Amino acid sequence: MRPERLDTKTAENLSGSQEKFEREIDRGHKRHIGAMSLGSYAKGYLGLNMEDFSQVYAPGEIRRDQEYVQEMKAKFGEHNPQADQFEGLFVDGIVNAGWLGQIDRETGNEDFSVLAAETTDYDDISNAVDAYAVLDFGRRMPEIGNRKKLPIGFDVTISGSEKVVMGKLTKFYSDGAELPYGYSHIKYYYDGNARREMPEVLRYVIGISGYNVKYIEKKQNPDTGRYSFGADTSRNFINRFKVLAEMRAENELYSAMLPDERELPAEKRADRDLEFTGELIEKAYRRTVKAIVERRMIADADIRRMAEKDLAEKPDVSRKLCKMVEDYYLELSHRQYLEDAEEQIIKQKQRGEEPEEPDPNDPHEDTFVQIINCCRRLIDAAYIEGENGVGLLDKHRRVAQHNQGFRLVDDDTNIENISR
Repeated sequence: MRPERLDTKTAENLSGSQEKFEREIDRGHKRHIGAMSLGSYAKGYLGLNMEDFSQVYAPGEIRRDQEYVQEMKAKFGEHNPQADQFEGLFVDGIVNAGWLGQIDRETGNEDFSVLAAETTDYDDISNAVDAYAVLDFGRRMPEIGNRKKLPIGFDVTISGSEKVVMGKLTKFYSDGAELPYGYSHIKYYYDGNARREMPEVLRYVIGISGYNVKYIEKKQNPDTGRYSFGADTSRNFINRFKVLAEMRAENELYSAMLPDERELPAEKRADRDLEFTGELIEKAYRRTVKAIVERRMIADADIRRMAEKDLAEKPDVSRKLCKMVEDYYLELSHRQYLEDAEEQIIKQKQRGEEPEEPDPNDPHEDTFVQIINCCRRLIDAAYIEGENGVGLLDKHRRVAQHNQGFRLVDDDTNIENISR
């Protein structure tokens, strides 16, 4: 499903003016946003080393896991350095820039504090979890079984390949674990207090647009390796919006993929946690939409006026307004992707190189756009019922081994397994 197309005049105005527009907003923006800056909520980073888990696992088991990592790296090669950099960038975004929406910009109040970490190479490779966050609510939450903390895993990507994104949204680990759809597990887990295994963890695929990544990369401190996001800038609110939009779409997908009858304990826990996490995401997403409209971050004047009118009439942020803002940034990201691709082709030709032909069987797109589109298609497919009454994705809608990726083919009426 493609985002709704904007008219030609709007599309032409989008990508060329948005960056300049954001700079002008930030230069003139003097509004008080709360007692504390978003960047002041740096609760901390969790450093992980497999050797630190010697009280949890036997030395021989840790050694075998290390050998597995080396074997997989030898087989598939080292990680893309840019992908590794984005993993660290994303953790910084969680901790220092409020990308999970833990802060109310109007009051400065914090819904939860955050600890975050990049995972060990073992969990990265085996369990498809690049990073995780520990949401600490400071009190027991009956909605999630009286826990004070909620871990959330992330698979971070810079790929715009449909095949890669579909694979990440349908394959959650490489072993024989049997979990609800959307879940993985973390073997080397530390929440700031105890080291242990986390046998069930919600996992979201995250990728912001390439041009946003390039912009943030320029803000890296060479001494500390950390990033200066400009947490109160328009650019950061847009990045936050994209992260929350992806989590929102995936939460809807994971809920759709639960069986209609939640009979198993794992299914009941997943239903409970998805509902609770979905409410957190929705609250933060709508607050961010409201901030985008109030700060007049939309460059297209017609869309901006429609958004401001809707917010004035419905201050609680309507579904219509959410869709309007999301479709705007989908279209903007799509246009910017096309411009970047065209610029890359021109540079290749100038160097005397032959541009690579696109693969018709694996369409590429802006990462943010690809994730949202793939989620929408999978959600639609979750409700497709075949002639014999069996749904297209029914065999995946239960606690099972979700260790084989697949993608939708034949106009989304069939599925095809994906092998790495």
